[in-house]
Formats: sequence, structure tokens, C-alpha cells
Amino acid sequence: MDNMKQVLNYEDVVLYDRDVKLFMAPNWLNDACVHFAFKIFEEEVAKERCDSVLLMDPAVYNFMMLQSDDPEEADELGQALAIASKEIICVPISDAAGSMAAHFRGSHWSLLAYHRASQSFEHYDSMPGNQHAHHAAKAAQALGALLGIKGPKITRIRIPSQSNGYDCGAHLLVVARTILHHTFGHTKEVLAIEATPQAAANLRLEFFDLATSLANDWCAANNTNSMSNSFSSAADDHNKIDKRGEEAC
Repeated sequence: MDNMKQVLNYEDVVLYDRDVKLFMAPNWLNDACVHFAFKIFEEEVAKERCDSVLLMDPAVYNFMMLQSDDPEEADELGQALAIASKEIICVPISDAAGSMAAHFRGSHWSLLAYHRASQSFEHYDSMPGNQHAHHAAKAAQALGALLGIKGPKITRIRIPSQSNGYDCGAHLLVVARTILHHTFGHTKEVLAIEATPQAAANLRLEFFDLATSLANDWCAANNTNSMSNSFSSAADDHNKIDKRGEEAC
């Protein structure tokens, strides 16, 4: 960890060289990767309606889960997020959230989406089965507390399953982007077509290239050595990856 080098500060999202490399398979995306992608989405598809859309920072989600039993803390967080003005809220769910164990980095991502117009909470999970439903329920309960909604009911939305053990974060990002591009009424049909394993793989490459380009520009502007060679070697390694994956996601 001591050898990590900051290579980018983008809209207050700090990325280190290790974070950028995580966009390459077979790595598990971390909080910084998800936060960075969400910032890009805000500019990409939500710029004209950014005041009505909340793509929650994973760090804020973790704080929300830790403070969910404290009404005063929940109220203060809701005000800080201007939660009352949000029409769409996307929450990245990690099974590490709320854990006080510093060594536990989590093993799975899924997405909780809230749509004010229909008062609906929808859970999108690229892992077959329903083993992560309890994490979604806890997240909906905590988010409901911020929104003043008691006993929120969650609908599990079926999406194409991930084809390996490490792309849950990439699938989360594909789904979040699709939700922002389409109204909730058509999202389910679109996701069946667009939220595929290939789309997740393509998103990884897209964001690796984007983060690399922005990082090199940032390093040049801040008189810091470019990480191009290191990033290129990571890309070369990607071509040698066994697609089976090594960890359960």
C-alpha cells in the first residue's frame, strides 16, 4: 500500500495507479473505481438533470449503513445529500458495507435503485439466486430512513448473469448507466439486451482507457511521471487472462 502512487484527482475522486489497473479483468472493482465511474455517468447522461439524480458514493453508502439506526444522523445525511430533491437514486451495494472489520474488502457488488415517481425500490444483481437479498433489504431500509419511507418493499429485477467470478462491479455500472439512459418503464426490457457479460467486459476496457488517458494528462499537468508503461503492461496481461476467474463474486 505504501508504494501506491496517486495518478488522478477527478472531481474530487482520487485514483491511485492500483485503482486504474483494477479496471482490467480479472480484478474486483473497488470503491474508488465505482465512484469514478459514477462521476463520469453524472457528466455523461445526467448533466442536465444532475440535481434530480443521486449516484451514491460507496463511501457515503457505507456511512449510511453504519448510521442507519441513528435517526438524527440519518436526517443530517439526508439533508447533506439533498435527498428530498432526487427523482432517481442509485446505490452500489457491497456486502462489506457496515462492517467494522478493516480487513474485509467485500466479495460482491449489486445495485439498489429508487424511483420517486413510482416510490419503487429495485434490486439488480448479476449473481444468480437470491443470496444477496438481505444486503439489498438492509440498504433499502437505510435509504428509506433518509427518504421518510417506512418498510420499503423491494422488487428483484432479473438481469443477465455474469459469466465469471469477478465482474459484479462492471455489471453494476452497466445497469446504473442503463437506468440513467432510459426511463424505469422501459429499463427491464433494455437491460435484458444491454446488461450482458460482453457489455460488462466492454465497460472495463472503456474505463481503463479513459482513466489511463485522464491519469496521464493529470500526471503531466502536475509534473508527475506518467504511468503509461505500467498501465500498458496491465493491458497486456489482460490478453493472457483465463476467463474462468479466480474468486467468487
